[in-house]
Amino acid sequence: GDYVTVHSVVGWAGRCLSQIDKAGGGRAFPASLNEARVWKQLAQAAGKTYGVGAVVLTHGECDASNQAYGSGLFLFWSDYNTDIKALTGQSSDVVLLASQQSASATGVAGSAVQLWKASVEHPEQILCVGPKYQYQYGPDRLHMPATGYVRLGEKYAEVFDLVVNQKRAWKPLQPRKVSRSGAKITVDFDVPNPPLVWDKHLQPPHQQTRTQWAAGKGFEVTGQNKSPLTIASVAIEGDSVVIMLSVDPGATQVVVGYALTQDGGGTQAGTVQGLSGLLRDSDPFVGADAEALQIDVVQG
Repeated sequence: GDYVTVHSVVGWAGRCLSQIDKAGGGRAFPASLNEARVWKQLAQAAGKTYGVGAVVLTHGECDASNQAYGSGLFLFWSDYNTDIKALTGQSSDVVLLASQQSASATGVAGSAVQLWKASVEHPEQILCVGPKYQYQYGPDRLHMPATGYVRLGEKYAEVFDLVVNQKRAWKPLQPRKVSRSGAKITVDFDVPNPPLVWDKHLQPPHQQTRTQWAAGKGFEVTGQNKSPLTIASVAIEGDSVVIMLSVDPGATQVVVGYALTQDGGGTQAGTVQGLSGLLRDSDPFVGADAEALQIDVVQG
């Protein structure tokens, strides 16, 4: 049925998870509960019921190298879920919607991968809506301008509608299986909106440095001692991506990554030197800021 939505922002700039969670004793956690308490009072005064559908977390740069970030996120969700349900009296769990930070390269142990792993381990509680490298960023290559945050908000809203309103199970575009036969690596994906495609608007990474992966379209393969293995080609086959290495690495352990390594130093979000890749699904969703412009060009 119809309902009124209310939204609040209780962020605390530059703080790590240990400062914004319940155990840290900072102001963000109690402030958000206090706002929920106020909204409940306003709803009751208007003759309405009140409940919380989701907590949205746009975070991770401060915890970029925190290897316990995933377990911390689950505790973060658990505390919010327990305290909000006690406050509102709702029976349904609160969902944690979160996006991966795409500004700091910290590899497989970093917060971006930790968030994704937490969503795989707790699929009904934590939802990784995706990375943020595809959005517009500001001059600091760390924060987005208003237009970037609007589009990120629309992505959060799309997933919220599917999961909370429509009660549908949802998974992001994510790998679910990887196998190798010689020089051929096959990565199978969950694809929320098939088919898989290569994005035509983003520039491919690793064209000037780490050129062993120049043909990878964002995929990275390492072998013994984390040395880069040269990618000869990548191709989409149904819900899979087939990576062909230039040489069979033999019996050595091979690790496949995606958008884990940046070419430039410092924060490079939104640039071709940063964490990025070209693989995407075919989501038909069009944001509210899409518009057609009539342009007349006159010589001189």
